[in-house]
Amino acid sequence: MKPTAMEPFGHSWRCHVCRASIVIQASFFGDATCSKCGSLLWPRPPRDQKAVRSRNRLSHAGAKFGIDRENRSWKIQFSHVEMEEITTEQLKQIGPITELYLYDCRISKYSLSILSELRTLEVLELGCTNITENSLALVNRLTQLELLALDETNITDESLGQLYQLSNLWSLDLDQTKIQGTNLAQLPFIGQLECLSLSQTNIDDQALDQLHFATKLEELWVENTKVTARGLRRIKKRLPNCIIHSS
Repeated sequence: MKPTAMEPFGHSWRCHVCRASIVIQASFFGDATCSKCGSLLWPRPPRDQKAVRSRNRLSHAGAKFGIDRENRSWKIQFSHVEMEEITTEQLKQIGPITELYLYDCRISKYSLSILSELRTLEVLELGCTNITENSLALVNRLTQLELLALDETNITDESLGQLYQLSNLWSLDLDQTKIQGTNLAQLPFIGQLECLSLSQTNIDDQALDQLHFATKLEELWVENTKVTARGLRRIKKRLPNCIIHSS
């Protein structure tokens, strides 16, 4: 592919797949799409070559990349990875990251301190990790978080109190944790949650009663818990617009 000329709204380019002459504009990430056949084109490399090298290192460490085109940022997924291999610079140099999925990864307090510097994060998946109660305070620094998954971890009611700065959080997954629901009403973000998952925990009717403060709840999961039919009737009466999934 060789550019032939610069035009008012992009470059004149020849697609290497269908060979059509087209006018393209490279995106923030350096890619474009052929208007004739839909093939992905790379008319120019990313401006920052350090970002390319960092992305390659992360790929070798097991990262899978996606693009959030609306926010011009990255989505990154790791699985079964020792996060000690990932450095702050590698993550920072590739550009803004809005979504990070770390299911079943080993995360030390050091590696979590690295992640806590990614202040653009809106989605963070920490399910089935070895995150501890003490290190959860580092997640509290990610004030732009909207979705947080802590399922299948050792998180307790007391540790959740460390998340007092997450004023944008609207979805929280606590499935298969040690949560008993004793402090749900005291969580500062409880009134803004739209989705809350508490399945396979030790919550009971008394804990469920605390959710009458969660007036924005649209979906609630309490499958395989100690919640009784009577408790479900009470919470349905208090939150009539909420869809409740129970067993």
